Amino acid sequence: KIIWKKEKTIEMIADEIKTKHGLKEVFITDIAGQFVIWRKIKRSEYKEVMTATFDENEEIAYYERQDAVAKKVILYPENVDELIEEYAGISDIIATETMVKTGFGLTNTKSV
Repeated sequence: KIIWKKEKTIEMIADEIKTKHGLKEVFITDIAGQFVIWRKIKRSEYKEVMTATFDENEEIAYYERQDAVAKKVILYPENVDELIEEYAGISDIIATETMVKTGFGLTNTKSV
């Protein structure tokens, strides 16, 4: 008798991660067919990244900050260093998305 195992969906994995980490929400981003599950960055983590010492070359430091943000917030897959190396754009996308979802992006401010 063959027993078919239902593979976990990315949403199921996200729910497990939320429970494991005690989070109310996580985000799923599909980057070139690779699903990445991540969370918002905390203020203390943001300050840590922004005050860390990176390369003297400001352009290189910018990319190092993106990597640092991505490494803090990516929860799945767990091999973040390999993921960043294999998919060069992941740090940029996740760091940008993190800033937007954490409140550094566009706002709904209006003049009255």
